[in-house]
Amino acid sequence: MGEKSYQVALMQDLLRHGGTYISTNKHGFTIYINSAITKVLVMAGAVGAAGIIGGLLSSAGLGGAALANAKEIIVGVASAGGTKAMDRGIYVKFSNKGNLVSWGYQ
Repeated sequence: MGEKSYQVALMQDLLRHGGTYISTNKHGFTIYINSAITKVLVMAGAVGAAGIIGGLLSSAGLGGAALANAKEIIVGVASAGGTKAMDRGIYVKFSNKGNLVSWGYQ
């Protein structure tokens, strides 16, 4: 990687807020999505969500209809959060069945 490409990548990384990971407990799980990925979700919708958050949701044990439902919820939350979500990132809490419990900004 050249110096210019490295500097561009570093600047993009410095603009990202929040983390992207999953936290589980006995009642459900919480997905944390950083601002860079949230921007992709807002701009690309469900298409952007497929590869980005599919792995996180699968690691929570979701599959089939519950997985598809959770993806739609996350895209909806990202879109509803608008500019603030794109600036800060989001978190989405789910029950063990994949139902939305709450959401907010990181």
